[in-house]
Amino acid sequence: MKFTSAKEKITLPGRKQCWRRFRDGQYFEDIISLWDENMDDAQPLMVPIMIDGEVIYDFPETQHIRNYCMEQLAVLPDEYKRLTDAEVYSVNISERLTKLSEKLFEQYRREYFI
Repeated sequence: MKFTSAKEKITLPGRKQCWRRFRDGQYFEDIISLWDENMDDAQPLMVPIMIDGEVIYDFPETQHIRNYCMEQLAVLPDEYKRLTDAEVYSVNISERLTKLSEKLFEQYRREYFI
């Protein structure tokens, strides 16, 4: 975790997972959480590739990756795909990860800046 006196510039601590929420068949929000958190109403975006130095992921063929990418772009609302005046896609931090970041920031601030 990177610490600085500016709270908005610190990096998020711990091992993380990203989740995607859908509404009416389209993306509407991503959430960054700690790896062991569970978001029942969201789809996890990250999968383990290696465990204990061993590759455990079955890498797909290039055509499959291309098809997946096209499918994912199709469910991204148009307002985020515009080249000009595009909307900002919502990416939020989970409550637990936010609390951990704030706790560590306060510990750092008390130790080094008071």
